[in-house]
Amino acid sequence: MAKTVPVRELRSNLSRLLDDVSKRRDHVLVTRNGTPAAALVPIDEYEALEETAEVLSDPDALTALEAGLGEIARDERSPSPSFAASWPSVGPPPADPWHGSFLPVAHGGSCSSSTGR
Repeated sequence: MAKTVPVRELRSNLSRLLDDVSKRRDHVLVTRNGTPAAALVPIDEYEALEETAEVLSDPDALTALEAGLGEIARDERSPSPSFAASWPSVGPPPADPWHGSFLPVAHGGSCSSSTGR
């Protein structure tokens, strides 16, 4: 919960309040004549809020975000086209799942190596 201080207290205790915000990660709500006027928050929280506001104000980003959340909700996650294009195509799996495996094959109840030893 934010600590509420009047602007007069902010002026006289600015250094201590800034320490509380930056070191203890407190929030300080500054009031003027009893009405909230400003807030002090740690800089990384402020930057995260700015970034969130920027994303939410971009219609294309918001549409992509909503589409991605819908895919997650429907469990239809797939890589983005640009991500998928960066990976080489490996083609479909072979019809025989054991084709090309490196598992030893037993003949007549015994295994032998290619050297015959």
